Amino acid sequence: MTIIKKNNQNILIIDKHQKIMSAQDLMDHMTDAMYHNKCTAVVVHQVSLSPEFFNLKSGIAGEMLQKCSTYGIKIAIIGEFEKFGSKSLKAFIAESNHGTGVFFKNDMQQGVHALSNPGHP
Repeated sequence: MTIIKKNNQNILIIDKHQKIMSAQDLMDHMTDAMYHNKCTAVVVHQVSLSPEFFNLKSGIAGEMLQKCSTYGIKIAIIGEFEKFGSKSLKAFIAESNHGTGVFFKNDMQQGVHALSNPGHP
């Protein structure tokens, strides 16, 4: 776990070897970062997430992202998303990238940029 500061925001970078299988797993990583280090954003690697996260019917993505929203945490998920064939997932990713709280980006630099720039879609 690493914390970086960019544009006056503390961003938690979860190591890509950490497994995030549920919303509780994500919150376990975020709790100390939120309260002790004042983190307002988190970067998660695609490979850390359960494959079920990318099956929208499972509800895992919705539950995790709802937790982030509830606690005012922005999240960037970084990885290669082109390999997923689901039209609904592709639409979800595109819609998220036009918002202000959830981003799907190809690399760390893009993810941190999206999280640390308030006007970013």
